[in-house]
Amino acid sequence: MSEVLISVVMPTYNFGHLISRAIDSVIQQKYGGWELIIIDNFSSDNTEQVVSEYKDHRIRYLKFANNGVIAASRNKGIELACGKFVAFLDSDDLWYPSKLEKVILYFKAHPDCDFLCHDENLLYEDGHSKAIRYGPWKKYKELLYCGNSFSTSAVVAKKNILTLCDCFSTDLDEVGVEDYDLWLKISRVGRMEFLHEVLGAYYIHEGAFSSKVERLYSHLLNVLMRHYSEIESKSWLDSLRMRIRLAEILRQTARDLLKKGEKSAALPYSKKALLTNPFSFKAIYTFCSAIL
Repeated sequence: MSEVLISVVMPTYNFGHLISRAIDSVIQQKYGGWELIIIDNFSSDNTEQVVSEYKDHRIRYLKFANNGVIAASRNKGIELACGKFVAFLDSDDLWYPSKLEKVILYFKAHPDCDFLCHDENLLYEDGHSKAIRYGPWKKYKELLYCGNSFSTSAVVAKKNILTLCDCFSTDLDEVGVEDYDLWLKISRVGRMEFLHEVLGAYYIHEGAFSSKVERLYSHLLNVLMRHYSEIESKSWLDSLRMRIRLAEILRQTARDLLKKGEKSAALPYSKKALLTNPFSFKAIYTFCSAIL
């Protein structure tokens, strides 16, 4: 299998305290036909020093100003990638040793597959973990109306399908959901599959969550409405499913604001979610939580 090269793209910024764990998880892979491209957004911590201690010739380190748009770093990594396949690994996540081996075996057994996502463990700061199974949505309208069912650090794709779909959006109005936008684009033209084995871990920590809840969900709405506007000959079912989807996004915004203790900000979203879909039990519950 060593003739098949996988390019691993790792964007980073000020994760010098965690990045060695991610790099080590790549080096420890049973499958050795990889290159690791680390795209550093000019970190101000010890990231460069940590990376410089690795002498593996398969590791490339590049400083690249992404202006706060991580998609630009990932796109730069894709541009530099020499492999037929591109895998993404955030610098605070990690893979288990058999990840690349099992992914390559899957692609060899399913040569028409363009995009593969495996399951992950969620690792929390207090030490406990929880396995998460991704999917099942992989068709365009399923992803549009039911939501994102992939994790970036669990994804491996053929480089040609990424470039065909113009890689990640760098639109400032889509920051934080550019991965979802790319998965939607790929679902239109490629075959997407799931490998239901836990082959990596997604680290849950304070720095992993956006403090701008309203902005994140606003960007999600931007992606959804853009894709929805591109659907030709919409049916009444498309309209209904989109209405339900929009209501759920509004409800999730209210829910996350409530978790942050911002009740006054949550109330308008919960009210709008209920008006958009008055038959949603979750919307009713969230609205009651906001007013109480």
